[in-house]
Amino acid sequence: STLGKGSRFSVTIVCQKYEGECETIVNRAVVVPKPLLIPSLVGKILLVEDTEVIQQLIIFNLQQTGAQVDLAVNGLEGLQKALKVQYDLVLMDIQMPVMDGKEAMKSLLQLGVSTPVYALTANVMPSDIQEYAAIGFTGALSKPLELEELFSILSQHLSVCDGKDYHEPQGTQLFIPDTNLRSLFY
Repeated sequence: STLGKGSRFSVTIVCQKYEGECETIVNRAVVVPKPLLIPSLVGKILLVEDTEVIQQLIIFNLQQTGAQVDLAVNGLEGLQKALKVQYDLVLMDIQMPVMDGKEAMKSLLQLGVSTPVYALTANVMPSDIQEYAAIGFTGALSKPLELEELFSILSQHLSVCDGKDYHEPQGTQLFIPDTNLRSLFY
């Protein structure tokens, strides 16, 4: 190719002409998803995550519960924050620069921190889950996060706010109001 000049591609797909109805589509049952219930919670969460887009997405969803969220961008920073502040829950990425989640978890335990810590990772094979448990993680949440599972974990470790268990999100709450942030996801 030549610098500053584009390329043009053309593709032709030969298909047979089809007329009529497709039975597999016509006879499919329509599945209506149940509305996501967001718990109303009080408590402090430490998110230890190095990827900015993932940080913003997780923080947005955590804040929907009303919980207070602090951020650390690597395991060492997460360790330092967990030693200074009493958190109700720590959500920790496994693969990070400076200090990874496994080393940070080992250090937390050696220093006597007993806060529940969940591994955040795409590596969720049974052998991985066993390794995280052996290190001392309370549990593991797979990436991408399933919000129903996340909210269930949060509800186990944080306090319910004002006797109100759950609320259904309003239509606008499902969208990120900040246009700069929204552009990262849509």
